[in-house]
Amino acid sequence: MARMYLNRKMDTGRMFAEWRVDPPWQAVSKKSQGVRMGGGKGAINHYVSPLKAGRVIIEMGGEVEWPEVNKIIK
Repeated sequence: MARMYLNRKMDTGRMFAEWRVDPPWQAVSKKSQGVRMGGGKGAINHYVSPLKAGRVIIEMGGEVEWPEVNKIIK
């Protein structure tokens, strides 16, 4: 949702935005459906990149000044 809002507010002809998110590194494990409780941790299902609130870095560039960028990201 934030990406759509950012792209709607900026002029793509003069500026660009890059999202700086770390690559997935934290393993998420899951047991199969119907397996009884216990028996240890399940196999790795997929990897995720956990993000805390206020920790996403957006890099904006092009022909743009700080007051215009500040208005877009607020």
